Amino acid sequence: MSFTASTSRGARAYGPRRRTRAAAARGARLRLGAGTVAAGALAAAGALTPAAPAGAATSSARTPGHGRTSYALSLRAMPAGAVSFGRSNHGRLTVRVRMFGLTPGSAHQVDLVRPGASRPVRFSTLTASSAGRADSFLRSSFAGLVPLGSRLVVRMGTAGGRVSTEPIAQTGRLRHPGRGPHRLVAVEISPDGVSYGTPHGHATISYNAKRQTLTVTVSASGVTPGAHAAHIHLGRCQSQGAVKYMLKDLVASRRGRITRAVRVFTNVTSPIPAHGWYLNIHQGNSGNILSNGQPTIYFRPLICANIRTGAISSILRAGDVVTGVRGTGHGKVVLTGGAATGSGTQNDPFLFKGRLTTGAAGADVSILTPPFPGVTSATFYGPDTHSFNPRFIPDGKVRAVGSYTSSSAPPGVVNQGMIYLGPVNGSHGSWTSADVPADGAHTVGHARACPRHRATCFVMDTIAHSTMGDLVVGNYDLNPAVRGGVISANAFIYNLTRRQWTLLRLGGSMSSQTTLYGIWQDDGSSSPKYTLAGGSMASGRKQAFLMNYNERTGRFGPPKYFSFGHGPALVTHFEGITGVPGGFNLVAGSTAQASSMAFVPVNRDGRFGTARWHPVNVAGSAICASGCSLVTGNAVYKNHVMGLFLAAGAALPGTYLATLPRR
Repeated sequence: MSFTASTSRGARAYGPRRRTRAAAARGARLRLGAGTVAAGALAAAGALTPAAPAGAATSSARTPGHGRTSYALSLRAMPAGAVSFGRSNHGRLTVRVRMFGLTPGSAHQVDLVRPGASRPVRFSTLTASSAGRADSFLRSSFAGLVPLGSRLVVRMGTAGGRVSTEPIAQTGRLRHPGRGPHRLVAVEISPDGVSYGTPHGHATISYNAKRQTLTVTVSASGVTPGAHAAHIHLGRCQSQGAVKYMLKDLVASRRGRITRAVRVFTNVTSPIPAHGWYLNIHQGNSGNILSNGQPTIYFRPLICANIRTGAISSILRAGDVVTGVRGTGHGKVVLTGGAATGSGTQNDPFLFKGRLTTGAAGADVSILTPPFPGVTSATFYGPDTHSFNPRFIPDGKVRAVGSYTSSSAPPGVVNQGMIYLGPVNGSHGSWTSADVPADGAHTVGHARACPRHRATCFVMDTIAHSTMGDLVVGNYDLNPAVRGGVISANAFIYNLTRRQWTLLRLGGSMSSQTTLYGIWQDDGSSSPKYTLAGGSMASGRKQAFLMNYNERTGRFGPPKYFSFGHGPALVTHFEGITGVPGGFNLVAGSTAQASSMAFVPVNRDGRFGTARWHPVNVAGSAICASGCSLVTGNAVYKNHVMGLFLAAGAALPGTYLATLPRR
């Protein structure tokens, strides 16, 4: 049988903490399994090669003095805000306008455009502060009803003429004017009346400490053709400040597009700060946005992005590396991972329950001992808790999945899957060994991991990465390798209730170097619907992906693939997933950015939207002040990201906690 239920209980918890320190650092390939964490793996951490198992998603850190830190930015249309309608004591129509992203100190004409009316309703002038903000009650002489389909329009200026009367923001067609607030949407319309829609774009800002260069790459659409001034400012989009760096003008095509415009600053001695900078692209060019040092009408911000890195600190103790997280109520979480043992080349699985704050620095973890024969190393990867799944996890217990290596394993078998259910301290918990069957036994459709024509084939690795509901997901590898020497890597779903395996066939192949790292049960603990997250070569590139799965019907939705920053990253994998309002936050590892968080919205029809990428600059933080040779992204909870970091001169890696600004 490929599935083995252990009857051993009462595994030793806490016990001796086994914190022997040695010069060897625990391994780079933490996500591959318990048997691939040797110190020698550090040498290979710089690249994710095709020969690595599908679980590989580790990349070298870009550290000050050793390389580059990069941040992906979402450029959003300016100005932004909302309006609410009211009436004065005399029954005259009023409107309260709250906006940011206006030209500092500017004045704007505001009109209510009514269907069929020859003239708009004119309000009093809207004036922006020196930071480009406005919060004003505007008056009118109009005492009538606001017709359905009317629209409030904020214009470029007040002086009249084609430029001043251009709309820069407007509401949608009003259905219930008195019920506000109504969102203002930025628009870009040329003096000739040509509409380019709502401006938007994305950018990457990178700092190379060794070369002392700051590089900005911008792509955008929905802007008027021609040259546009662009700056890195001090402050933020919501409260504008002085110019820090002035970019050479960006040029939009006749279709209103800016395509990968690159600007490089030299002799930059300081890295990008955690906050306090923003990137702004203006309506006009460098020659007309200022007059006598003051902003002109052409200064108008078109698209803008705040540049933030978030707060980063270390938690737990050296040698304790977090690989998974799940909330457990009352503001606490359960963390899973591996604690370095002996020379640092092996692990014990651990659990931690507590608050996810900087107060977790130096905190103890509960070390558990799997009761399987001959265990030499083991790691937990993903937990689930009673708070999320009361149907399957009793109160006071957690479920954790992972892998272990054993001297008693069959010849050639490296990693075996394991499942734990019990208290955090390990007392009287139950353990199960779970290995992907090679011969089609207990699989959906009797799918065989090993084809019949490969008589010597066997499952070399089973690595359980995450669990939720009554499902476990992960990946497995076959031996011998497929033609060309690449390990035959594929993903699995294991149903705990049915004791049945689903072997993923992505891109028409069961050897597409696919791993499922994360799982999220949609719509609550009784729902059969799940979102799966991982990485795959099925698209032709090593990309992260999301995919829907219905446990009841066994049907999969189409995968959607992602690359860090929407760019040509060699490898991108999603390592963890957490549900947030409007979609998911995912932690990612990439050859382009060692650790990042992506927010992926879910549309009303259930389709996944465009990712918004948030780099996690561990290498540029205080915990890597002397440099870090390795950084990974492993787990995400709400807007908190965790992973491994190996500081220069340290014998063992640790776990960082990065708290990113909320969306």
